[in-house]
Amino acid sequence: MRQGISVGCAYPDPPFKTIASMSETELNEFVGHDVVMGHESLHSFRRTLGGDSIYSTIFRNPVDRVISYYNHAMTHFLQFNGNKLTLIKFMDNDSNYELNNLQLRYVSGKPLHESVDEDDLERAKSQLLGGELQFGIQEHLLPSIRRMDLFKKVNLDAPKKSNISTYGFTRNSISDIEKDMIIQKNSLDMKLYAFALELFQNTLQPA
Repeated sequence: MRQGISVGCAYPDPPFKTIASMSETELNEFVGHDVVMGHESLHSFRRTLGGDSIYSTIFRNPVDRVISYYNHAMTHFLQFNGNKLTLIKFMDNDSNYELNNLQLRYVSGKPLHESVDEDDLERAKSQLLGGELQFGIQEHLLPSIRRMDLFKKVNLDAPKKSNISTYGFTRNSISDIEKDMIIQKNSLDMKLYAFALELFQNTLQPA
């Protein structure tokens, strides 16, 4: 990190805290940093920070993202202690927006609970093409971070893993039925990820 830049995280340690759940004191401290980060939507950040800030995000393969969320839920959510669900049963929850095109919801500019459609997908693509939203790819994390304005010309080490789940499902350990269910519920995210990945690969410069 560049010298003199302060960083605020919406919820660095469990129990996680969203911007909406912060006290006034916590929120004032949070927005007082030069750089802020967290699993928050563009809508939430814009309401908190204003429209003149620079926004960046990291996209992840939607299948891997949902599996990671499932592992996280089975590891950390109290309601699943001693009551583990199969991935199919876990996915069969239409009220949980985290299972349904979450990445497009994050960058659509809408509140997270609102549904997204093809129009939102096209607007998201335009943001990426126009540079309004800087982005990277989870599977290429270091080169993604290196090319973001904040980190250019900064020596970066490989990121340390944190918040690790002990429930160990991977893309290779789920059935075709489970994978197809994830893809079907995240069809817009699949399109957005494919677009972002191709754009990223076309503009990636050797480190």
